[in-house]
Amino acid sequence: MNASSFRDCEAWRAEGLSLSSSSNEACKLYDAILTQYVKWRNDETLGGFEGCMSAIHAADPNFGK
Repeated sequence: MNASSFRDCEAWRAEGLSLSSSSNEACKLYDAILTQYVKWRNDETLGGFEGCMSAIHAADPNFGK
């Protein structure tokens, strides 16, 4: 998967889905997690589910709170 193809904060808002984060990196990583989940495929190039979750919390410790 190409990380640049994931949705940033503005793209989520354009979809009518505002996220609690202002971090584009965290929003893109969230999209990466959803993509892996829907495809039932753990993408190791992105660090898999666990790697993405760790990276989200590093980019925005309050993501999802």
